[in-house]
Amino acid sequence: MPQLQDTRKTVNVKLQAIEGGEVSVYTSLLASDIEKFDQVDDASDSKKIVPLVTMLIKDWNLTNDKDEVLPITEENVRKLDIRDVKVILDQLKEITAFLTEGAVGKK
Repeated sequence: MPQLQDTRKTVNVKLQAIEGGEVSVYTSLLASDIEKFDQVDDASDSKKIVPLVTMLIKDWNLTNDKDEVLPITEENVRKLDIRDVKVILDQLKEITAFLTEGAVGKK
């Protein structure tokens, strides 16, 4: 019988502002991700960027000053240069088009 499983693919993205920085990004969302995205309290699109980027990052090689890999959290994603956020979102044009067309996020 067919098994329900996460079938999302990932793509590796080289960051522009952090030399050697690389992020593994999901190429699609799960239904549960859309629910989380829709629960962002502020209705403005700009407030939804950080939660969206956080959901889409599977892995990264970004570390702290002790060479420990940082957790992928909204707090850490907020520290990314806007150029790197754009590089991540550029990989996800279909997702961002779907979200900005108003299919998600309207209350």
